[in-house]
Amino acid sequence: MSDRYNAIRALLDDPLNVACFLREYQRRGMGKSKLLPPPVPRKEGGWIFPTMRMLMSEVMPLKFDKTADVDSVYEVYSPGEDGWYVYCTHSDNEIGPFETPQTALSEARAQATRDGWVLLGGPPWDGSDVANNSLR
Repeated sequence: MSDRYNAIRALLDDPLNVACFLREYQRRGMGKSKLLPPPVPRKEGGWIFPTMRMLMSEVMPLKFDKTADVDSVYEVYSPGEDGWYVYCTHSDNEIGPFETPQTALSEARAQATRDGWVLLGGPPWDGSDVANNSLR
């Protein structure tokens, strides 16, 4: 279990801490926050930006299979020789083509920022936190 997850869990064991957290959460207007997990590579190339809902409920693989059913916000992919594209699932919008996968990934991050998402630098917990503390 990650140290961060353990520490936050322990803080929330005390109802007074929960009250402080809820007040500060509301004061900062964090209910409107759109948090975007880091992208996960696809085995065939490209990346998927999973939703927070998916990150909270499933252990993320190191790489997604092409056929994986993924709850995503953005997908970076190449249909073949046409270059690389960014598909925005929340707006059903596609941007591109881009010459390289890295350029498309950079554009996906830039588009996410323009769309108001806050990109997380890494997962805030590890797979064992999700497995041991299921939301379901």
